[in-house]
Amino acid sequence: MNSEKSKMISPKFSCGICEKKIFNQGGTCVSCMNKSANIKEDPPVKQPKKEKKIKMIKKKNAEIKVDIPEKKSNNNYISMNEKHNLEFTEKVNVNRAKKVLSLSNEEIINQIYDENERNQDGKKYTQKERETYIKNVKDYCKLAVVNKGVIPQGYKYSKCLKDQKQGRIYVNKFGIQSLQKKLRGYLSGEFYNDIDMINCFPVLLSWFMTTYYPSVNILSLKKYVEKRDKFLKKFKTDKLEVLCWIHRDFAYQGDNKLITCLDDDFKRIQSTLWEDKENEIVNLVDRSTITSTNKRGSLINRVLGIIENNILQGVINKLEE
Repeated sequence: MNSEKSKMISPKFSCGICEKKIFNQGGTCVSCMNKSANIKEDPPVKQPKKEKKIKMIKKKNAEIKVDIPEKKSNNNYISMNEKHNLEFTEKVNVNRAKKVLSLSNEEIINQIYDENERNQDGKKYTQKERETYIKNVKDYCKLAVVNKGVIPQGYKYSKCLKDQKQGRIYVNKFGIQSLQKKLRGYLSGEFYNDIDMINCFPVLLSWFMTTYYPSVNILSLKKYVEKRDKFLKKFKTDKLEVLCWIHRDFAYQGDNKLITCLDDDFKRIQSTLWEDKENEIVNLVDRSTITSTNKRGSLINRVLGIIENNILQGVINKLEE
């Protein structure tokens, strides 16, 4: 039955012009009829270019997604081989530098100087340090005016780690780094964004111990890192007090429960690092250069400084401008 139906619908005749098979005898096909009547055939339907491009992009993205494996982050890795930048150019608002120079020492103390700001050791500035600071501020402002607000600066490592070329870096003389926060913002805030590593040393210390010494109990430190503000408020202390006890190798004898718990962890950490002679980061510190009686506290301070600077240098290398 199918073969009979097929025979019934199959063309039996040919076009009189192009000989294409058609159904009517002595006739012409549609194409030839259109040509003779000058009727243009509709061109074959083409996919719009825009739509085609979109499909190509989708296909390309699909291929990329398959070909490139997903990268997994490694939270236990900090490169100790970052290229360290020690040359910087500082920018200062000249008009504001002139305004600072117009003030007397007493006016600077009353209007600009922050009595609550601490030095590198976490202590308040002495009277002598304050006088030296004000003199240096004025000299720096004079240099900014002479140089039209652009001051090249070189930085250096601390003496204890200069051979290893590691650890915190300090401006050679006096620079933006030396200024108190408010004055730094006043003189140079329009040129820079001040990026702060919040709760830096406690966070780094928690990471370091979890990564290299997971069996050491640092539960109090971990909780403090997670909820610092809450604990500081609850136990009526401040972050600088906590930082001081990270670097002190004598036990806390006070009655603040937060400091008591944290100091237990800090002393445990200090002993662990001091006794370890194999860790690659700890071994960057030459123990023979630690002249302080607070040897274990000094060691932990230098280790954290090494990690901190490598993070900062990594950011500098990524964000060159």
